[in-house]
Amino acid sequence: MAEVAAFSTAVSAVDLLALAGKILKRYHDYVASGHRVPKNLQSVANQIPFLRESLRQHAEAEQAALSSGNFAATAFLLAECQTYLTRLQNFIDELIPDPGANRLVKIRKAIKSVRKEDELKQIQSELAQQISALTYGNSVSTLSKVSAHRCIGHAEEASGAIHNAPLKSTYGLPTTKVSKFIGRQDVLNDIINYLIKPYSALDPSSSCGDRDNGLSKSAAASRTIAVLQGMGGQGKTQIGLEVCENFQVQHRFKVILWINARSEDSVVHAFERFAQQMSQKGSHFSDTEAKIDYVLQRIEESRRPCLLMFDNYDDLENFKDIRRYFPTEKKHAVIVTSRHEDSVYLGDAILVSAMSSSEAVTLLFERIGQAQKAEDFKTAEIIVGRLGCLPLAISQAGAYIKSMKIPTGDFMNHYNERASSILRQVPSIWEYGISIFATWELSMEQYSKDAIERDHIDQMLLFCAILHHEVLDENFLSHMLESLQDLPLWTKPFQTGNKWDTSKFQQAISRLGRLSLIQILTFKANHFDISIHPMISEWLKLRIAPSTLLVNIVNAIAIVTCFIQSGSGRKMSFECKREIKSYVFSCLRDLDMVEGRDRELLQDWKTAHPTNLGQLVSSKLVIADFMFENSYYSFTSSLLEGVLHVCEQRDGFDSPQAREAAQKLANCYTQLKRYGDAENMYHRLLAITGEEGSCELADCYTAQGRFQAAEDMYLKALARLENGPGTTHPDTIHCLSQLGICRQQQSSSSNAEQVLREVLRRTEEKNIQESESQGVLTRGESAIPSWLIDRAEAFRGLALIYSEREDYPNAEDMFCNSMTVYEQV
Repeated sequence: MAEVAAFSTAVSAVDLLALAGKILKRYHDYVASGHRVPKNLQSVANQIPFLRESLRQHAEAEQAALSSGNFAATAFLLAECQTYLTRLQNFIDELIPDPGANRLVKIRKAIKSVRKEDELKQIQSELAQQISALTYGNSVSTLSKVSAHRCIGHAEEASGAIHNAPLKSTYGLPTTKVSKFIGRQDVLNDIINYLIKPYSALDPSSSCGDRDNGLSKSAAASRTIAVLQGMGGQGKTQIGLEVCENFQVQHRFKVILWINARSEDSVVHAFERFAQQMSQKGSHFSDTEAKIDYVLQRIEESRRPCLLMFDNYDDLENFKDIRRYFPTEKKHAVIVTSRHEDSVYLGDAILVSAMSSSEAVTLLFERIGQAQKAEDFKTAEIIVGRLGCLPLAISQAGAYIKSMKIPTGDFMNHYNERASSILRQVPSIWEYGISIFATWELSMEQYSKDAIERDHIDQMLLFCAILHHEVLDENFLSHMLESLQDLPLWTKPFQTGNKWDTSKFQQAISRLGRLSLIQILTFKANHFDISIHPMISEWLKLRIAPSTLLVNIVNAIAIVTCFIQSGSGRKMSFECKREIKSYVFSCLRDLDMVEGRDRELLQDWKTAHPTNLGQLVSSKLVIADFMFENSYYSFTSSLLEGVLHVCEQRDGFDSPQAREAAQKLANCYTQLKRYGDAENMYHRLLAITGEEGSCELADCYTAQGRFQAAEDMYLKALARLENGPGTTHPDTIHCLSQLGICRQQQSSSSNAEQVLREVLRRTEEKNIQESESQGVLTRGESAIPSWLIDRAEAFRGLALIYSEREDYPNAEDMFCNSMTVYEQV
């Protein structure tokens, strides 16, 4: 008897398969003819393929169970299924007109479909229950128990029962995708090719044939895990959304699940939500782990591949084991987005960097909501360049321009005045969720939970940003800090025994690099070359109060000045000088930026902190000397003009710092051939001091070819210096040397030779004095004595005199002596 029942049930399942196929064909024929159908009917039609798959499995697989006495439950289920399919067929016949029906028939059936909406919803629900009952688990006995439970009229589900709902195409996909995605085609192609390329095209017959996953033999050769890694604000989430909506990806993957991976709690919450959505109402899970296991099991059992998207996996320190949420079957794929460098070890890295300039300009105009205009293109390039071609920052700028209704050309003025406000605010409806500044704040929080440690790191990063953001040589930076007597408070985490510890600093740099807050460009000779993105540099300066930023800039300038004055600073290599110059330019540019944004702030600070202002002036004077020695005369003159203005306002022109600034400025004017300005400044200084002669003013005359006026001024200055500091004082020797060179240029060789030989005699005497007292010439750490240069110039002047006399042997000796001294220098 059981064998007959089993045969009857199998035939019944085959009949239901045919009936379901007939209904589905009628539906598709109607849709293919270009007609629209009710939304609920679309949902019902989408369930029929799942039902057919379940019926196909049960047509043969249940025979063994029926032979063991479980045929009644299965027969009951199939009978119910037949009833619902018959109702659906009648419903379609009643509400869907034939493709060739006239317009009046179509209108009548359309009106009737509205009235039958509730009945259609009921059929949809009943079919979903049939699919759940037929596909639950892999055990026929479990299925029979559930069915038998229903047969005897129990209103509630069996204890612990879980009923599968049909899998949807997407789960958890955010609705925050931008309306129009711009650029990034190279990154998109890399990701899509990575997801699609390992697999052959789907076999159209795979749903009915022997193949269980629609893949070629090589499809499961390796796991497909792509990691989109890049700094915050690069648009990784939007790229991920664009991938998920790509036709090829949707065709490849039956189910796409989007998981917020910001923390393990958020991942668990997503899986709990998926479990509820993948199961029928009333299903019971024992605990959270059961829900996670259930979701993964549904994914693993899927005949077609699934794609899991883990977005914002940034907190690797506290959420290490994300792999436990990955499917194990190789046919499935995983995408992870992260700003943390170590995330690349999860799979194959696809690095997401800044947009190209052309893409960034297109994005800006798209966010503004206007067509590209030729007259605005250059301005747009300046804007996106200032924003580092970061998609999130550009989108915020575009939103600001659009909301404020300002011309594109006016944006940079707004930005320079209120950059912090622009980059913190977002529109009420914002696809990105957070601002560019907020995304970096999250990265800082992930560095450490200790507020004090994080504050030290904040200040260290700010110090680096003030110095330079393009390329920063960690070796030079360490040497500069090692030269300080008292290290700044923020260096405490990088100290050992109150001394700077380079290894600790490198460890912190590595951690910041992994969080994408800095970029480590190279590691060579035991030190890093690091870079800070210009927008992160901007954020570090704008996230604090302007007064705090001002103090940090002044402190950075003081540190650079200390290094210049130190022994290491006085023996700088060319590379080191170039690095220090970049620090100087960056520090002073930031100081000007603060003053430009808030002039009253700087004025109030100068008034409230006169001592600190004096230190800043002293630092600028040291920097002026350094830049002057390296021939940056225009820069030095601008710097000194500002210093002199401050000193005159504070203490008057006769104050020591004002006179020092004026003297250096006049020297600078001479080098720039601004002789009139130089002479006026020298005469102002002579009027203050009451002196008659000035060696520097005489240099100015010599530069103009006014040799007689220069010689008269040198003689007056020399008489004053010999009567004052003495004959072997460096200033006296320098004045005598300049007098000899002036006479040599006038072709007064005999007078010039006498003066220059006197310079040699006095420098020799000075050498003996210094060697006996301090050993200046032998101490490598000492500053170069200025009189050594005068000695070299005296030898050179004598060589020129002998050359004019055609006394070449003596000329050659003098040139060699000059070179020997310069080598010593």
